[in-house]
Amino acid sequence: MADVFGVPVVGMVEDEGAALGGALQAAWCVARHGGNAKAKISDFTTGIVAVKEDTRCLPDRANVARYRELQAVQDELSLQPAGGFFAAAQAGGRVIARILHTLCRSCGPSTTPKRSVIESVQEMRAKSKTAAVCQ
Repeated sequence: MADVFGVPVVGMVEDEGAALGGALQAAWCVARHGGNAKAKISDFTTGIVAVKEDTRCLPDRANVARYRELQAVQDELSLQPAGGFFAAAQAGGRVIARILHTLCRSCGPSTTPKRSVIESVQEMRAKSKTAAVCQ
């Protein structure tokens, strides 16, 4: 999660974090709706939310860059008409090739794929193991 969002992430002591978060959010909204426009979410979390410091994870810059590049691909795809992703994938696999290439650790982000996605998949099938996609 730290790599996806580009910020440090730490686990909570409470196992039901989503339920606790929902309850805190609801309490904050009730306070604001009830006339306390200056209510801050921290007014409700202080003393309630405890974190497990030994679970703290810091983002890895290289992974953050990869996720941002993948998000850009997703953003581009979301602007296409319905079925656009499948149409693009059928038209030579360009979109799939971009996604696989973005994930390829041997090439790194923002480089040109060294070979086609079809060649890479064929080689991976032949070796029956995960191989670098773009080499």
